Amino acid sequence: IIFSRFFCNLRSFSSMRLHFRHSPLSSSPPAPLLSNAPGTWAHDTMTRRISTEIFPRILQDNGLELNSPPFCHRGTSDNLTELLRSLDSGRSGQLRSLLDHGPDSEIWAELLKDIPEHQKNWLDAPWLLAEFYFYRRVAEAFFFFETRYDFFAKQKMSGLHTALQAISSLAQSLPALEQQSRCQVIQLGLLTSLWGNKMDLSLWPSPSPSGSATEAVGVLEDRIAATATQIQAAQRYILDNDLPVAVSHLLASSTSSSSVDIVVDNAGYELVSDLFLALLLLHSNVVSNVVLHCKGHPTFVSDATVEDARYTIRFLSALSCQSAPLPAEATEAIVRFGCQLQFALESGQLVLQDDLFWCQPIAFWNMPPSVEAKLYKSRLTIVKGDANYRRLLGDLNWPLDTPASKVLSYWPGAVLALRALKAELGCGISVEQQQRAAAEDKSWLVSGRWAVIQFYSTSTPNPSE
Repeated sequence: IIFSRFFCNLRSFSSMRLHFRHSPLSSSPPAPLLSNAPGTWAHDTMTRRISTEIFPRILQDNGLELNSPPFCHRGTSDNLTELLRSLDSGRSGQLRSLLDHGPDSEIWAELLKDIPEHQKNWLDAPWLLAEFYFYRRVAEAFFFFETRYDFFAKQKMSGLHTALQAISSLAQSLPALEQQSRCQVIQLGLLTSLWGNKMDLSLWPSPSPSGSATEAVGVLEDRIAATATQIQAAQRYILDNDLPVAVSHLLASSTSSSSVDIVVDNAGYELVSDLFLALLLLHSNVVSNVVLHCKGHPTFVSDATVEDARYTIRFLSALSCQSAPLPAEATEAIVRFGCQLQFALESGQLVLQDDLFWCQPIAFWNMPPSVEAKLYKSRLTIVKGDANYRRLLGDLNWPLDTPASKVLSYWPGAVLALRALKAELGCGISVEQQQRAAAEDKSWLVSGRWAVIQFYSTSTPNPSE
């Protein structure tokens, strides 16, 4: 069954809102990913990871708030207990309608309505919907649209503070980059943003009570390439690499009146890496504006909201030697970086926008006109991260060697996907590359060690086509 709302079926092509060059779906479209097959990452996520790793951290981080007004008087703990009990019931746990009357309630009602009753559970519903629905239910439990309380804020702030050493490497590299060519600068910015995606808090092990800071730093150092040399060397892990054509597109189309849009993923180090990329694009005069599109409510543990972006810029620009365990020159470099970002924000060169669409399990080829209008005239839309990539592909089980240009051909302009692989789907990965990755890493599709950089434009020929 192809669920029409978020896995657009063939009958709905005539009403699609995007400007198709040709359809990404054939007469026999791939099936959506479900969570009901043991041994898959989807099944492990919905039967173990959320309930035993993510859910306990929600309770732990918000323990004080759960026992204080307003949440102690409004049954938030009971709502979370009900959610966990439903999740642990698997096929017996029904995906009920939302009860908080949030501004997205009607959309969610339609999404849930499209699922047959016998499949409206955590395992048989499309994985994309079930996973997004879990986080929306957490938002409901905390009355997010009334309180605006971010139940993941503590984890995101902790991730930002822990990443200071890596952030200082980026900040200290800025003066040297002024001596590099625009091509080199843009390449480094895109690669930094790509590998920043590995910093996904929903994949982090919870640090032990003893030595938690040391352990967190160790995880950070193991997972990111902190210098330009390491980032360049990591290109062997990019299984489909359109970096050269993407850079050429940006340089060929650079104009003082153009903009780049970035659909961001995680807060913390990844968001800093996206801001680093934005600053490089602006300082290289490739574009006049960079727009960051953020989530409309907290979701997927570490996904960035507009407030996360504002907090990050304030934090970087106000850092002091007393608050940062860094050498003075490193702290000063971070502050300069933060002040440059603050100036870009205040001058309108850097724009922060949010939308609830980015929190919904809807394929990007069904984006609403309000969102499409923001992206249609962009010189390039950069789509970050795994959840966004899944929506870019409709969360359909494409053969991995399906050309990315075929799948992305619906995009109404130029799009660039920067994705570290963390789910068992993809496209544009040749059989040879699949075999090479599998020989080195049996969990290559989900480990976050491997990546793709995939570009498509209606106006720029792609050498992989």
